[in-house]
Amino acid sequence: MRRLVSRVLDGPHPWGEFQVGVAARGAWCTYRLMVLPPGVDATGRRLMRLRLAWPAAGALLGFLVLVAGAGHVGPLRLTSCVVTGYIASTLLVLRATRRIARTTLRISAAEYRMAGDAEQLGDVRAIREAVAAFERLDRAALDPVAYEAGWWRIYARLADEPSGSRRAASGFREDRHRA
Repeated sequence: MRRLVSRVLDGPHPWGEFQVGVAARGAWCTYRLMVLPPGVDATGRRLMRLRLAWPAAGALLGFLVLVAGAGHVGPLRLTSCVVTGYIASTLLVLRATRRIARTTLRISAAEYRMAGDAEQLGDVRAIREAVAAFERLDRAALDPVAYEAGWWRIYARLADEPSGSRRAASGFREDRHRA
């Protein structure tokens, strides 16, 4: 149970997240890679995951509070409390993650395949290579210092990409594509 809770709170990888989205029966494939700065602790990882999930989770929480409080408090007072609470908690999450978010790398790319043609928006190859390197790092039986050194190498390689791939996660949603 403890391992499950840790995986939900911390995510599957200490270095960040990788998401692949497929649309239109495989014609479009989007890749999103978020790499946290090496050395970030479990609290920092959890706060960044909260930052990414907060818009939807906060809206759901606000809706549940509206439903639960509907018969007990007037609608105007309840709505103003929920909206104020959502805005205040959003500002707290943004403030708590400000330092980590500035140094977090977020890279997006998309790939389109139709009738034998393939086009890319962004550097899909760089994302795939970075994810493969992180997977090799995860599988290796390394001590924490060696693991973090490998994490630094991959992070630095992504940050030094000449195409301007280094992108700090300054907001909840980053959709910048690399050219």
